[in-house]
Amino acid sequence: KNSKRLVALMLLVVTIFSVVSVSASASNWQDSNFYDFTLHSYQRYLNPRAKEDTSPCYVKITEAAYNQTTFISANGCYSSSSSATRYNCTRNGNGYSVAHVSILPHQGYLVRSMIYEYKYPYASLGFSTPIVAGNEVSGVWSPDSVGSYPYAY
Repeated sequence: KNSKRLVALMLLVVTIFSVVSVSASASNWQDSNFYDFTLHSYQRYLNPRAKEDTSPCYVKITEAAYNQTTFISANGCYSSSSSATRYNCTRNGNGYSVAHVSILPHQGYLVRSMIYEYKYPYASLGFSTPIVAGNEVSGVWSPDSVGSYPYAY
């Protein structure tokens, strides 16, 4: 009788740890592609995606018509709609609140923000350019991140 209780208790413990392990690794770090995204002097936004943890957003411009600086903002949203209102939550690499950070093509960057901490369920990146309006860029991004990349400043 005691051995049956012990087996049942062990199964319960294994089940609990399995559930905890799955839910702890559920961040939204899979990359989404963006193609031929046209940059302007004003912010243009990617569609919002669910923000599931406090990790920085990830972005990498893989193709650009011009090898120039791109300004990125990390924005919180209350819905996943492409027309959702965006709230700028961008932080630079030192953690200070800024309007945007700067990145260059062909390098992955972490973009710090307070999106999750401010309780926004969705994240959206904003793009603008200080140089050549009309530059088209393609790349990948994710609202959460894993791995080691430099912080955008």
